[in-house]
Amino acid sequence: KSTDFVDLAQAPKYQNALYDLYHEGVMRGYSDNTMRPNAPINRAEFLKMLFGTLQYQIDESVYSPRYPDVPTDAWFSPYVHQADLLGVIKGYPDGRFHPERTVNLAEALKMAMHFTNLEIKEDIIFSFPDVNPEDWFSRYVKTGFREGILSDIEPGQYVHPGQFLTRGKAALIV
Repeated sequence: KSTDFVDLAQAPKYQNALYDLYHEGVMRGYSDNTMRPNAPINRAEFLKMLFGTLQYQIDESVYSPRYPDVPTDAWFSPYVHQADLLGVIKGYPDGRFHPERTVNLAEALKMAMHFTNLEIKEDIIFSFPDVNPEDWFSRYVKTGFREGILSDIEPGQYVHPGQFLTRGKAALIV
C-alpha cells in the first residue's frame, strides 16, 4: 500500500483486491485520488481487467467483425476480439457485445472462469433460490461458490446473478 485512495476506507472489503490490482498495473485510480470502488464497471473494462491480470499478450492485429458495436479503432476492440476468438464471450442474442453495459455477476463469473483451470461443473449439492439448474450461468455460480469466489454467500441464500458489478466486486472476483 504505497498510495492512499481517499475512498477505500468506505469499502474495506474491497481494499486488498483493489490495491493488489493497482500495484500490478491492472487498475488505476482517478486524478482526484479516488479508486471509486462502488462505481459500476462495464463489460469492456472487465475484459481488460482480466487480460491485464493474466498479463495476456493481446494480438493487436486480430480482428473479428462479429460484433457491429465494437469498432476496430475502439480502445477495447483488441480485448473483445481476443476474448471472442478464445470463446470467453458470445455476445447477446441481438448479435452485439454491448461493451458499454455494466457487467453483471453471472457474466463476470463466466468470463473470469474461462481463464482458469477450474473444473466448471453443475453437480454441486448446494442450491440457491434464484439460480435454476437450467440457467446458463448455474454452473458458474456453483463453481464460484465451491471455489470461494462467492464467499459472501451461503447455501440457500440469494445470489442475485443479474446484479451489476462495481469496480470493487470485480476486483474481488479477479
